[in-house]
Amino acid sequence: MKNCLASVLTAWVTLTLLTSPALADKVAVVTEEMAPYNFVDERDQTVAGLSTELVHEILKRANVDYQIKVYPWARAYRMAQEAPNTAIYSMGRNDEREKLFKWVGVIVNREVFLYKLKGRPEIKASSLEDLKPYKLGGIRDGARTMYLRKEGLAVEESTDDASNIKKLQSRRIDAFPIDEPNLVYLSQKNGVDFDSMERLIKLEKMSGGLYLAFSLNTADDTVDKCRVALDAMVKDGTFQKITAKWLAKKK
Repeated sequence: MKNCLASVLTAWVTLTLLTSPALADKVAVVTEEMAPYNFVDERDQTVAGLSTELVHEILKRANVDYQIKVYPWARAYRMAQEAPNTAIYSMGRNDEREKLFKWVGVIVNREVFLYKLKGRPEIKASSLEDLKPYKLGGIRDGARTMYLRKEGLAVEESTDDASNIKKLQSRRIDAFPIDEPNLVYLSQKNGVDFDSMERLIKLEKMSGGLYLAFSLNTADDTVDKCRVALDAMVKDGTFQKITAKWLAKKK
């Protein structure tokens, strides 16, 4: 009986330690491979990128102990919903996600377009309605995928946009949504000619901010400190300097 009670008590204490934000020593920061915003640098295996550098600065100013790791988007997204004391970044914000996270603020602004192969003049669109005959590519649990499906469009899921580029080149999909800086990086990394692709239509509702956010089980104080840090970075020019540095690399 004593052994049984001891086991129950041990399990309860362990669960409490794992799920209490106040007792967590380090914030787990998760993201996906999406250069130039967040990616693993092959030279030293560190997580780099425009968004990553901004997140480093935010967490440093907020005096938060943390570790950043890159996962496939669906896994990172699930972790940020289920695990306490977890942050996720370069994430689109929409109605479906609004109440699932504690939002810090915008760290990147971007323009999203559907891209198709130049060698396929038969694929034409000037509105979302025009896209209904086509098969589009998307990322599992991605905001762009959610949006396209909400508009009644057919989307074939992949784990990442590198897979979507390959599917586009092999004509397994007709188009997929992405911003130009990301497409440039991925094309170079995967040996694909960027000029073989062209814009089909801009997705206005998908263009805009990518955010840093925390899981709901993260202490409000941690989130508030990060909001203050981000606001200070914008006011003192640090945010603009980091952004300009990264975007200038691919001009």
